[in-house]
Amino acid sequence: MKARRGWCVVVLALWMAASAHAAAAAAPARETRRFALVIGNNRPPRADLPRLRYADDDAVRWAVLFDTLGADVQVLAELDDESRQLYGGIVPPMTPPSRAAVDAAVVRIAAAIAGARAGGAHVVFYFIYAGHGDVEDGKGYVALTDAHFTRDDLSARVLQAVHADTNHVIVDACRASYFLTNRGPGGERRVWQDSYFRPDESGTRNTGFLLASSSSGLSHEWEEFQAGIFSHEVRSGLMGPADANGDGLITYRELIGFVRLANRPVRNERFRPQIVSRVPAGGDDVLIDLREAHAGSLALGSPGAAPALAPPPSSHLMLEDRAGIRWVDFHPGAAGATRVILPRVSWNGPGFYLRSVATNAEYSVPAGSDVNLAQLAPRAPSLLHRGAIHDAFTHLFELAFDQAALDALPLDGELSEDASPPGTDLSPPSRWQTIRRATAIGAVALGGASLATAGVLAISSAVLHDRAVGADGVRRAQLNQDISTRNRWTAITGIGGAALTAAGLGLLLWRW
Repeated sequence: MKARRGWCVVVLALWMAASAHAAAAAAPARETRRFALVIGNNRPPRADLPRLRYADDDAVRWAVLFDTLGADVQVLAELDDESRQLYGGIVPPMTPPSRAAVDAAVVRIAAAIAGARAGGAHVVFYFIYAGHGDVEDGKGYVALTDAHFTRDDLSARVLQAVHADTNHVIVDACRASYFLTNRGPGGERRVWQDSYFRPDESGTRNTGFLLASSSSGLSHEWEEFQAGIFSHEVRSGLMGPADANGDGLITYRELIGFVRLANRPVRNERFRPQIVSRVPAGGDDVLIDLREAHAGSLALGSPGAAPALAPPPSSHLMLEDRAGIRWVDFHPGAAGATRVILPRVSWNGPGFYLRSVATNAEYSVPAGSDVNLAQLAPRAPSLLHRGAIHDAFTHLFELAFDQAALDALPLDGELSEDASPPGTDLSPPSRWQTIRRATAIGAVALGGASLATAGVLAISSAVLHDRAVGADGVRRAQLNQDISTRNRWTAITGIGGAALTAAGLGLLLWRW
């Protein structure tokens, strides 16, 4: 009897669990609404800083990206003459990014978010900034047209005011990492857990950060992108290529891996863009849902697609529109599939071009529909390379990104720079390597000088020998002594110079 009751309890529990699961599956999914405040400012906060060229361009392209992904976008920027001409004047209404304009935009966004939350939607908010930044009294700030916008302002005037379920902060500015770090006594840098933005303080527990960083503390623009390097890389990943597992969701880990692998081939640490990040608390690590995109897409390497017309499966590719605006750079892996969202633009006519950097092959991609690259035929190349400034940044995106490449990187949230794919050695030089190189160069220089000295002594010894031939006995004996001394020093400096030169070249050329 007891055994029968026990089985009844088990069956009842299983039935209730199955019923609950069925009810959950039958219930409609909670709608997600996205809102974005995009700020681009070319103006420097101080007279000794240069005016930026492409922060306003970045603002336009960030706005297009989030509009394509279905977000409600507010843009604060002031286009220069070049950007107004490039975008044809058909851009969203923009206001210069003053403090008053930021406050007014936040009021509008907060009202819209309140309405969305009242309707039961899950709300995601993005704060995007491109421009100048600096540090004042140990706290980071970014520049508006009339004020410094500090971390306090970001927390109190924006994040807590909009009251979204999840916030994502993306900042491409000089010293942007100070939005997560602080300076302790004596200028010592503290990690973010000890800084202003601790998860349980200032209403930022639900906020994730993606911030530009470099060893020089500066952000970099590149004319080839006509954009900030960091902004372009993050946008490139968010438009699909960072989706390593192909599930349509781009997470922090995928995007961080995408950006860091793109930058790893840049050997000079001073120029290598880096990314500082923090994932929102609570497990919401999804940055973008590509399935919400309101535009066409380009598929590469989809299962069952004939690859006959596709470019090499592992090559650096770039997507441009018909005005030459470069929207996406990526390097898909040989295995797997990549889906690139086509930005929803109207000012440059329909269609895009996909170009392979390796082969210079170019493909015309129609806009507004889903297309597979295998369906397209290459056309004659037309790319004209510009300038010698490419010395550092042309190495971007040399390494392929896919799920295998992502899995090869460390699993922690802050992916390190020391994990290279097999067969590569692309890390910046260590302290020992720097010392070894300096020692080698010094040895080669000293060895060369010693060999030159030996040559001069040998010539002078020969001259003295000619003089000794016609000299008298006493003078000849003195000259012979001088010749003997110089020959001895010729041998010493020659052998020493040869040894130093060989040792220096060995240090330079021997990889260990």
